[in-house]
Amino acid sequence: MNQAIGKIWHRQRPFAAHPGAHVWGSRCHDPPFPSDHASAAFALAVAVFLFDRVIGSVFLAAAAVIGAGRVFIGEHYPLDVLAGCLVGLASALLLVRVARPLVDRLVRLVERATDPLLAPLWRLRPPHSGRTAATLQRHPACLRKGAPK
Repeated sequence: MNQAIGKIWHRQRPFAAHPGAHVWGSRCHDPPFPSDHASAAFALAVAVFLFDRVIGSVFLAAAAVIGAGRVFIGEHYPLDVLAGCLVGLASALLLVRVARPLVDRLVRLVERATDPLLAPLWRLRPPHSGRTAATLQRHPACLRKGAPK
């Protein structure tokens, strides 16, 4: 998607437009708009956020650092990164909408294998009164005798 947008909206990278600017790292020559790094980072971060808000928040913070870093090293203008963020957001929303049933099935399958291994660790956690029925359904080990409720 970024390559198609780059062919329509072409402009020089900051180091090409400002020859005296210092660039940290190698100089890329593909279209800078929108930022591929920002698109990928924000697509991943938003997709994770839509499944798990806590871990997704960490991923969003990391994506913001990646985007700021691309501007800092002189590879992109801020608008390139913002456009990459929007492309990543749109891609993640589309992917999650289409793939959510498959991902939910895969998560349930992985939980079947990992729940018996992780149940002893859950028992070590302090009790949490905020558990919902949905949490208990996702983590059947919580329903077993001796598991915190």
